Amino acid sequence: MLKPKTDLGAHGVAVFANCQQDASGDPVLLTAGAAEDGVKVTGGTINRRQAMSCVLGIVGKAKLTATETLSFAVEYQDSADGSTWNTAVVMQASTVAATGGGGGTTEEFAVDLPLKLKGLEQYIRFNVTPAMSAGATDTAVWGAAADLAGYTVLPATQATV
Repeated sequence: MLKPKTDLGAHGVAVFANCQQDASGDPVLLTAGAAEDGVKVTGGTINRRQAMSCVLGIVGKAKLTATETLSFAVEYQDSADGSTWNTAVVMQASTVAATGGGGGTTEEFAVDLPLKLKGLEQYIRFNVTPAMSAGATDTAVWGAAADLAGYTVLPATQATV
């Protein structure tokens, strides 16, 4: 039996959380050894609207030379007003998401990180630090979305026009 107030699949809402981007917010390709490699990307503000649980999904594709890796470290922050943020809490220390096969390969990856939101402030964000082990040439594209669920009050559905 489904419990709409707690089951993740019952009433989930997916929201954009983060991606590799430049200073202006435009998406960019992550390149090993480049300026963006190993640099924390601060996530966008998410109004959790009384959601009690969340799964952050990071997905993408990486072109990796043999045995080289792509890793992600992830932290979250919460805020009462969406502008003053509490100290970041580690969700995942740097962990390998993809490893290049013999002769170099293109790897697809998906990382799922659950987070209980009960007790957190109204707004959350996810900060992601991607890191490539190669010194150059390896590349990746990635993005993150948060699937919010377990609402104490069900969110309104968007009307079609």
